[in-house]
Amino acid sequence: MKPKQYYRTHRKAIHTATSGLLYATGWSVGAVTRFDDIGVAVLLAATLVGGYDVAKAALYELRERTVGIKTLVTMAAIGAIGIGEYWEAAAVVFLFSLGSYLEGRTMRKTRAALTELLELAPDTALVRRDDDLVEVSAFDVEPGDVVLVRPGEKLPVDGEVLGENRDEAARGNVMQNVAVAVVTVGLLLAGVLTSVVHLAGGMLVHEGSVLLVISNGMRLLRH
Repeated sequence: MKPKQYYRTHRKAIHTATSGLLYATGWSVGAVTRFDDIGVAVLLAATLVGGYDVAKAALYELRERTVGIKTLVTMAAIGAIGIGEYWEAAAVVFLFSLGSYLEGRTMRKTRAALTELLELAPDTALVRRDDDLVEVSAFDVEPGDVVLVRPGEKLPVDGEVLGENRDEAARGNVMQNVAVAVVTVGLLLAGVLTSVVHLAGGMLVHEGSVLLVISNGMRLLRH
């Protein structure tokens, strides 16, 4: 990877790391030596490096006549410089840049994990319509539809388990021990193997209520 391309790809990380290094250097110089002017210059450089993107975004916010967190951070940094608290200006900018970088990194990992999970989900689902089973695209399943999932199969949609469907199996329409799931913002995620989820007496059991939030994300990505 060429240096310019590497910089563009890792720009935020480079700016954050440089700002932090300059902040630590400037604070150390001012604290343990008498070269106050050098320490101030380094702290101002840290504020400039870490705050450039923040200030740029703040200008866009002001143009849209809105006041967001980037505008407030920029105002705080300018105010700190105005009263001579250079280390506070550098600290505010660095900590905000670090938090923004970590948030973006976490979001990218989460998005990649959700995308990978979606790729594991089947493209079709068996939906119960009246007394018949109809194979439809997983994208066409609507909240409230009843989806039949056989043991060992992957869940085609996010759903909430109702129980096993022995009545259907008895009529010969589907295999025995077929799990039934209602498509809703529920507890099970598309792409999960039914054999991986604990089976107790033929019923799917899952105790991950935290997946409720992820379920929203899955449905957003799917559509």
